[in-house]
Formats: sequence, structure tokens, C-alpha cells
Amino acid sequence: MVRDPYARWCGRGEAARSLPIPIIREKMREKYFYDVPVYRLSRERYYKDMDKYIKKHMYSGSPNHIKRMEDFYRKEPTQKLASEDRLRKSYGGAWEYNEIIGYIRLYFFGTQIRGEYWGVNSKRVVRTRKKILEYKAWKLASEIDLHWAPDSSSIFSQILKYLERCQKELKGRYIDTRNFKAIGSYVDWKSLYEESKNV
Repeated sequence: MVRDPYARWCGRGEAARSLPIPIIREKMREKYFYDVPVYRLSRERYYKDMDKYIKKHMYSGSPNHIKRMEDFYRKEPTQKLASEDRLRKSYGGAWEYNEIIGYIRLYFFGTQIRGEYWGVNSKRVVRTRKKILEYKAWKLASEIDLHWAPDSSSIFSQILKYLERCQKELKGRYIDTRNFKAIGSYVDWKSLYEESKNV
């Protein structure tokens, strides 16, 4: 059994909550193996909301005014593109990276898979380009034990399962696992896991 030195805060088998400060031993730093970004919302929803924002500002007012603007942009396509580009920037620009509100730092703790959570220092997370990430949790979701002698494939599968648990803890947010899934099957997880137990 692995003794959890921080059980008085996080509790065994339960999601950890905010700590006063991040307490990380030097040896712990060598056990982190991947930072998974958490977005305020999904890419699809962000661009859907952006399209509504652009249309609202380009085609607002009375029906007659809307029709005049449609006729104008039809005759002046360069003006339409310029207006759309300006409104995209004023809305917040690209979703990629700009809408990240936190990170899940995956690591092995003895025979367990865990994930710290670093998130923005704000009770209400809205669309903004001014944010500061701070330490939020020693483990975002309940850990997953690897008591047996797992191979790389099963370890990767369990890590994905852990991230699914994290998603349930972050309701309404979007954990971007695309890149992680893309490289996951090529990583020698077994060697990484065995090495982490010797740190």
C-alpha cells in the first residue's frame, strides 16, 4: 500500500480540493509525465458563439437596415471580410490556447495514476485574455491503482480512464486529450511507470 502523506487534505479515494499552497517535493517533479490542457468550453461551442457574435454586430437593427447591410456586404466582399476579421479579434481570436483555463498534470504516485490541477484564479471563468493560473488540487479526481504488473497498453488505457474521471469533476469544461491520445499508443508507459517507482 502507498501511504499518502497528504491524506489529511485530499482523502483517499476522493477528489482533492484546493490547498493553501502547492506542496511538491523535489522528487515529485521527476514523476510528472504529461500536462493536459483544460479549456473553458469546447472548440465547436466557442466558434458557434463567435459566429453569433459576428452576425449580431454586422446585421443588427431593423429588418430594412439588416437588408441594406446584406446588400452592402454582397457588393463589397472585401469590406465584409475586413469586418469579420475585426470582430473575430474583438471576440477573442482563435480558440486554440486562448481559451485554456487550466492544466491537469499527470503523474505516477507509487502504484497510482493521479493528476494535479492548476486553474485560473477566479470564481467565475468567462471569456477573457487576462488570466492567472494557480495551484488548485493535489489530485483532481480519485486515483487509479495499478496493483498488477501492467503492460504499456493497459497503463495508457487506465490513464485515459483517469482523465474521464477528471472530466466529471470539471463539469462544463473541455479537457483536450487529442494530442495525448495521438501519441499515447507509441509511448513505452511500462518503462516510464517502473522508472517512476525508483525515484
